[in-house]
Amino acid sequence: MRMPIRTSLSIVILSSALVLGGGCGNEPDDYTNRERNVKQNAIKPLNRITSDGKATPDDGARAPIAETNPKQNRINHDQLAHIAESVPGVESAIAVMNDTDVLVGLQIENIGKRKMIEKQVTSALNWQYPEYRYHITANDELRERIRSVSARVQNGYHAQMLNQDIGILADTIDVSSIRH
Repeated sequence: MRMPIRTSLSIVILSSALVLGGGCGNEPDDYTNRERNVKQNAIKPLNRITSDGKATPDDGARAPIAETNPKQNRINHDQLAHIAESVPGVESAIAVMNDTDVLVGLQIENIGKRKMIEKQVTSALNWQYPEYRYHITANDELRERIRSVSARVQNGYHAQMLNQDIGILADTIDVSSIRH
């Protein structure tokens, strides 16, 4: 009876040692991220939480747009606002954008359908221009803050300050959409 237990225990120990000692065989010796061509931080620092509570990673589907020449964008903020206004229930919309994020403030007809209209606007924008992260709100206060950022952009607002303002507003919109 002792012989089969010793034999099976030896086999288990030997096979575990081989598996742990052998590894996969394809990894470099130093295991650095540089050698494996992996980004140290795969999530952008200004990632947002979407209305469904999920973080948005830097996943290649959202290709970065050149910051140096804003005319290279496929779309501008006025065109995005026009798309939002084409959704039934939206009276008017204002949009502000940077290279990755778009803030859209909505004036809607029926406040009772706010969530549904916000989701429809998000879907309409994502369908045509999926490379951006959209932050949609029908909140009056947030819409006015978007309008003030838009006015500063028209007056030649500094790009770094614009990105900070958009980041702060995007976080505020995302938090407010999760709460309500």
